[in-house]
Amino acid sequence: MKPHLAQFESKNLIKVVNINVDQKSTPDYKKYISYKTERGIPFTVILNPKGEVVYKALGGVDSATLTRETVKHVRK
Repeated sequence: MKPHLAQFESKNLIKVVNINVDQKSTPDYKKYISYKTERGIPFTVILNPKGEVVYKALGGVDSATLTRETVKHVRK
């Protein structure tokens, strides 16, 4: 996991899942790949506690954006 994602995860007390699209047999791949609706890597998705997609972005996402979107949609 990239350092800024690990820091974001610990600071916000949420789960960050990294999926390697070349490892299709992993449990996380099977569980979360259905959320990948765009073609490209990296692809970021934020789910609310109900499992609904509340944010998605194609390309890298910085910590400020992750924090803003998490607060806006998940930690109201």
